[in-house]
Amino acid sequence: MSVPVFAQSDNDYFFELSKEISHIQDHPEKIKMLYKREIKKLRQTNDFKFLISSRYIQLFFYLKEPLQQIPLTYELLSINDNRYPFISIACNFSLALKFEKYSPKLAMQYIDKAITENEKLGKRYMLPHIYHAKGRFFFNASDYQNAKLFFEKALKLYDSGEKLYIASMYNNFALIDEKLNSTDSAIKNLEKGIEILKNDTLQTKEKKIFLDRMTGNLGYYYFKTKEYRKAEELLLQEFNSNKKNFDYSRLIKTSQHLCDLYYTTLREDKILELITFLKEIEPKLENISDKITLNEIIRNYYFTQNDLIHLKLYSKKIEKLNHIFNEENSKKIQILSDTLNHYLVKSIDEKYEFNEKLQKKKFNFSLIIGLIILFTSIIIIISLINRNKSQKEISLQKNIILEKNINLYREKIKYLQQSIFLKMEAEKIFIDNLREIKKEGSINPEKLIKHSFLKINKLMEIDIRNFDLISESYAENEEFLINLSAIYPQLTNKEKKLCIYFRMDLSSKEIAALENTSEGTVRVYKTKIRNKMTDDKDISLHTLLNKV
Repeated sequence: MSVPVFAQSDNDYFFELSKEISHIQDHPEKIKMLYKREIKKLRQTNDFKFLISSRYIQLFFYLKEPLQQIPLTYELLSINDNRYPFISIACNFSLALKFEKYSPKLAMQYIDKAITENEKLGKRYMLPHIYHAKGRFFFNASDYQNAKLFFEKALKLYDSGEKLYIASMYNNFALIDEKLNSTDSAIKNLEKGIEILKNDTLQTKEKKIFLDRMTGNLGYYYFKTKEYRKAEELLLQEFNSNKKNFDYSRLIKTSQHLCDLYYTTLREDKILELITFLKEIEPKLENISDKITLNEIIRNYYFTQNDLIHLKLYSKKIEKLNHIFNEENSKKIQILSDTLNHYLVKSIDEKYEFNEKLQKKKFNFSLIIGLIILFTSIIIIISLINRNKSQKEISLQKNIILEKNINLYREKIKYLQQSIFLKMEAEKIFIDNLREIKKEGSINPEKLIKHSFLKINKLMEIDIRNFDLISESYAENEEFLINLSAIYPQLTNKEKKLCIYFRMDLSSKEIAALENTSEGTVRVYKTKIRNKMTDDKDISLHTLLNKV
C-alpha cells in the first residue's frame, strides 16, 4: 500500500467526506453504504488515503455508543500518524467532546490540539465548531470571559449562510449574560438569534427545534424579569415542541421552569397537571440523570404540599437513582481510564520501540560509517605506502639517470676543456709562427708557412671533433638563456653570457681566458650576478644557475 506525502487536496477530500456524513449520520444504512464505497476505492487503488477514509467513517457506526467510539478514534489517530492533518483535527475534536463530562481538563488538551492543527492549515474546516466547543468548555468551567471570547471567534468564522450556527452563538451570549445577571442583555441577544432563524428562508427540522429552544430560554428570562404572561406563552411553546419531538431532557428542563413560574404565580392546578404528566413519562426515560431531575421536581412538589409519605418515598427513590448514576459513572470512568491507560501504555511502547529502532539504526549507521572510514583509511594508507614506494622508486631512477647525465656532462666538459686547451696551445704556436714570419729573419719562410698550415689543420681537426659537442652546448645554452631571461630579467646580456660559464663551474681564470679579460673582472661580475639573483648567501651561484 502506498503511503503518500500529505497534499492539501487530501484534506479537502476528507472535509467533503465529513460534510457528506453530517447529512446522513442519523441513517446507519447510508453510513454503511458510504463505508463500502471507500473500501471499494481502497481495493481498486491500494491508496492509503482510502484506508483512512474508511476508518473515519467507522467512527460514525457508534454515534450513540461513545465509549466504543473512543478506542476506534485512538486507533485512527495512531494509523494516521499525523499524515493527514484534517484527520488529526477530527480525531482530537471527537476525543475532546467525549471527555467533556468525565475529564474537562483532558478534553481541553484535545481541543487545543485540534485548534493548533486547524490554525496551521490556514483553512476554516472545523475551526468555528472547535472554537464553539472550547467556548462551551470555558462556560461549563464558569470562565465566562474566555467563553465569550471563543464564541465571538466562532461567530466571525461562520459563513453568512450558516444561520443555525450564528443564531446559536447569540443564544450562547445570552447564557453568559444570564450567568452574569445581565438579564436584559440576555433577552436582546436571544431576540437577535430568534430573529435570524425566523427570517431564514431555508427552514429545516433542526432549525425549528433550536428556534423553540431559544424561545423557551427567552420565556425563562421573561420569568426572571417578572413578565409572567410572556414567560408562560414562550415556555409552553418550547414544552409542546419538546413533547412532540420526544426530547425528554429538554422537556424536563422546561417543566422545571414552568413549575417555578406556577409556584410564583400560585397556580396549583397547573403544577399538579405538570406533576401528573411527569409521572406518566418517567417510564419512558432512559437517561438516569433525566430520571433524577424528574423525581426531584416531583419530590419538591410533595415538599410544598407537606406530604411526608410521598416526600420520603421520592427521596429514597432519588437516593437509589443517584446510587445507580454513580455506579454507571464509575463504570464509564473505569472504561475510559482503562482505554486511556491502554493507549498510553501502547503509545509509550510505540515510542520505546521507535526509539529502540532509532538507536539501532543510529548504531548500525555509525558502525557502517566507522567501517567505511576504517576501510577508506586502510586504502589511503596502502595507497600512500604504494605511492611513497613508487615515488621512491621513481626518485631513485631519476637520481640514477641524473647521476649518469651529470657524469656524462662532466666527461663532455672535461673533453671540451682539453680540446679548448689544445686549441689554445695550437693557436699560440700559430701566433708565434706569424711573429717569426714578420721578423723575416734567418728562418726559412717556406718551411715556416708549411709548418703553419699544419697547425691550422690541427685547429680545424679539433673544431670538427668538437662540433657535435659544441652544437649541443649551443642548443642547451640557448634554452638556458631563454629561461634565465624570463626568471631574472634584470640581468644584462654580458651577465647572462657569463652565467653560462658559471653554470659550467669554470674557474675565473678559465673564463677570463675565454672572454679575453682579467680574473678580477670575472669575480666582480660573479658577485654582481649573485646579488641580483638572490639574497641567500648560503647558496652558491653554480647551484642557483643549475635550477634554471
